[in-house]
Amino acid sequence: MSDATRKYAVVDLETTGGFGQENKITEIAIVITDGVNILDEYQSLVNPERGIPSFITGLTGINDSMVANKPKFYEIAKEVFKMLEGCVFVAHNVGFDAGVLKAEYESLGGEFNPKRLCTVRMSRATFEGHKSYSLGNICETLGIELKDRHRAMGDAKATALLFHKIVSNNPNIIEESLHARSKEATLPPYVNKADYEALPEETGVYYFLDENREIIYVGKAINIKKRVYTHFSKKDNRPKTQSFRRSVAFIDFEVTGSELVALLFESAEIKRILPKFNRAQRRIVYPYGLYSYIDGNGYERLSVAKTSPKLGKAITVYTGQSDGRNHLFRMQEEFALCPKLCGLQKAPKACFEYQINRCYGACVKEESPESYNQKVSQLKIHLKDESQSFVVLDKGRNVKEQSVVLVEEGVYKGYGYLDRDEQISQFEDFQNFIQPQKNNKDIGRILKMQLKKKEYKTIYK
Repeated sequence: MSDATRKYAVVDLETTGGFGQENKITEIAIVITDGVNILDEYQSLVNPERGIPSFITGLTGINDSMVANKPKFYEIAKEVFKMLEGCVFVAHNVGFDAGVLKAEYESLGGEFNPKRLCTVRMSRATFEGHKSYSLGNICETLGIELKDRHRAMGDAKATALLFHKIVSNNPNIIEESLHARSKEATLPPYVNKADYEALPEETGVYYFLDENREIIYVGKAINIKKRVYTHFSKKDNRPKTQSFRRSVAFIDFEVTGSELVALLFESAEIKRILPKFNRAQRRIVYPYGLYSYIDGNGYERLSVAKTSPKLGKAITVYTGQSDGRNHLFRMQEEFALCPKLCGLQKAPKACFEYQINRCYGACVKEESPESYNQKVSQLKIHLKDESQSFVVLDKGRNVKEQSVVLVEEGVYKGYGYLDRDEQISQFEDFQNFIQPQKNNKDIGRILKMQLKKKEYKTIYK
């Protein structure tokens, strides 16, 4: 369909707020245009079949009594659909308005998936350099009259006039935005498509920034471009997710080449920046630890318990009790320890493993305390592993280099890059290529998990 024959339905909705099934329409306005002239209009208050929150009434002026005798959406659904049919759906932040209507039609057993254009995104591409592209601000900047702000018809007419001005100043933008392979409608409204297209398909760390260029999220990815897209393409109507998506305005990145370096760098950046939407990753709490004590018979017992100053320093720590017990169960088997003396069984006498000949009998004093405690000591040395110094070599940011991660005496020192042809004769020489980084418990967890994969070249001192 050519621009000359194509019609556009500029839509604005007022709603009860919230997302998904909680968000219901209170008013709808549609302005039909050919991109130059307004051809038709439609407006109706809608009974949302639920109460309107006071803060929404304060914003829009629409209250419960105004919509009490108005049609419910299913009563106007056919009329609205006929008006929208065959038109390109246009809105300021199109994902919101189209998403609400889609949910309404799906609740009635229908489908609604029109081609979409977002005037936020189109404004950014056409009128560059403005601090804000909210409807109120961009209309004021461009001299577009905006009457009845936060009422559906007032906002819809202003959006239609903005749409006309965009098309007039940027004639190719419609075809560019509607291109079949374009991810335009999926990306958040404030993200420039060109910024997304510039993202590399490489391993590294990416940053989401808001309109004020404040970093609000840090992530790690094997493929930065692909991972960034998944943030916005997955269907998720939870309020937190929708708030996150609407907040993203800019994207930045740092290529690392190595997944291990990306994980370490991501962890460090989250703790340095404390981004708004990385709350769960800012600090990982380790409320449980592995402790040991000598019982009345001289046996060194192990137990997983809540960390407490009264218990002293834990041998190792865990994010949860089940995490600790599962780990201790594996260690008990590996070092031939008694599950009863590890607190994993509460048998009145001998443990079950003793009964099937898998325990040497410390639980019934057949194995001496000296023999048993020696195995516990070996396990503790294995867990602490404090004396080891090593480097991990992995992929670099290009084929000519490789990444290096340095750990000295069990303490993470940092990462860096060196040429693949670089000749290292002394272990200490690796320090010359390292960017110093802070060590923390999360870093230790990342190193342990990654090195278990045995995908990296490790050189010990």
